[in-house]
Amino acid sequence: MDAPNRGILNCVAVVVLTLTVPAAPATELCTSCADCEAKLASGLYPIVELANDIIDHPGTCIRLDQAESGLTFDCAGHLIDGDGLAANPVRGIAMLHGDSNTITNCLISDFTSAIYLVETNDMTIIDNHMIDNNIGIDMSYADGNHISGNTVQEAFSGIKFSNSSNNLVEFNTFCDNFPWDIYFASGLDNEGYENICGVTYYWNDVGASDCTYACGVFADGFEDGGFGDWIVVTD
Repeated sequence: MDAPNRGILNCVAVVVLTLTVPAAPATELCTSCADCEAKLASGLYPIVELANDIIDHPGTCIRLDQAESGLTFDCAGHLIDGDGLAANPVRGIAMLHGDSNTITNCLISDFTSAIYLVETNDMTIIDNHMIDNNIGIDMSYADGNHISGNTVQEAFSGIKFSNSSNNLVEFNTFCDNFPWDIYFASGLDNEGYENICGVTYYWNDVGASDCTYACGVFADGFEDGGFGDWIVVTD
């Protein structure tokens, strides 16, 4: 075998594979109602996180009405507080016509509706706390949404359903609302599990009368921007 052939046989090919791992979605911070609304509406940021409390905001804080979808708004435990003085209906967070958005970790007080959903589908409303609003979660023509782990106190209605169907409502606490903790006006095939409530209007958790558990005792603690000393006693 000549020298050139021996050199070919002695060569070892080394192939290095480089795997590209997709980066996690970036979280964009916002600091005011207008800032949060603009960043959510831009569609540039899949996750927008509130960086501080918002106190005594006049009018609606965040309104998305152009079918914005696939977004997460995370308040990170911060408070969104209205001025409680507006004569016209105002919302803490309003989402209209969009799909597959998430609202989480928000404290919301002093609005006509804390969270307002109209013609929304497949939304996730999870681990929010609402006090002293006219309605906690107000849903109209809102289908297939997941409402879980929320607490609503001191509203006229803790949660209200109008023409809303196929929603899953579980592990929420709707208590100390007058006259209704849960007000069901119209819709089909909504299901509730493991909720805590008192007085309901045409609502029963699956296998229960009213909610799975009765209301207990609550303590205030929202205005300081914290979750407060919430004590739940169930039967």
